[in-house]
Amino acid sequence: MDRAWRGEHGVIGHFAPQLPPGHQSQDGPVITRPRLIELCFQTAGIQELESTGRMALPMHIDRVVLPTRASTGKDLIAQVEHRSDGRFDAQVLDPDGGVLVRLEGYGTIALPEGLDERLLDPLHAGLTAP
Repeated sequence: MDRAWRGEHGVIGHFAPQLPPGHQSQDGPVITRPRLIELCFQTAGIQELESTGRMALPMHIDRVVLPTRASTGKDLIAQVEHRSDGRFDAQVLDPDGGVLVRLEGYGTIALPEGLDERLLDPLHAGLTAP
């Protein structure tokens, strides 16, 4: 992710455009692009830090949906919503609004040490529209 901002229903994360080549499997093609799922994780992490002040790691995903839509990999965004049960729903969209991957029921586990609230001030101030 290269930047994030508040959206209508949660946080939006923008895919970093200048990444080096990604994972290449020696066993043949992979069924998804791992970086798109990582974009969902990072965007949800920003939302969780901003809304609860807790830093957490991935723990569970109820479901991963992989539509067959192809993408150029440019100007992709992740949209994340924080559900009332504490989990997240996330999707990565291409510029035309096509869904490239969707995570449902993404749950995290908090790191044992809390964060000093002052460290979150730049995050709270920085989540503005692009």
